[in-house]
Amino acid sequence: MRCMLLSTLSLSVLLACAPPADEPPAAPAVDTLAVEQGVADLWNRVVFADTSGDAATMVGLYAETARIDVRGFPPILGRAAIDSTLRAVFAQYDYTDMRVMPSTTVVLSNELAYQDGAFLETYTQRGKAPMTDHGRYATAVAKGADGQWRFAYFIGFVDSTVAKR
Repeated sequence: MRCMLLSTLSLSVLLACAPPADEPPAAPAVDTLAVEQGVADLWNRVVFADTSGDAATMVGLYAETARIDVRGFPPILGRAAIDSTLRAVFAQYDYTDMRVMPSTTVVLSNELAYQDGAFLETYTQRGKAPMTDHGRYATAVAKGADGQWRFAYFIGFVDSTVAKR
């Protein structure tokens, strides 16, 4: 009887120290600075691809299932549609300058952030004078299984276009 009592007491102590079975494991701490740096690095790659006319690199900066909404275009859904759209645009325009000015970055997890801000983009349509678009954007940026940050969603709209002289 004494052994049974000690065994029961020992088991009770062990069970009391164990975490409850219905509690999910703790989520890893969010590394806000790393996420913000990942988003900033993504924008640096966008600027480089945009101003070098590299459609293939630009397409790779979007998730397979990404969506783009830009005034003047129908919704662009998925990487294949993004590829055909960007190749057509890059065939018509030479982009010479792009600047992105984020306003707010909301880090939701180590794999997801939302951001909004403003941009300007200078380009020349073949045979015409350079133009600069001034606009705003909002985006959802996700970190893929391969560790790369990509746009999952992007909406942009031009507020004004100014001819460069």
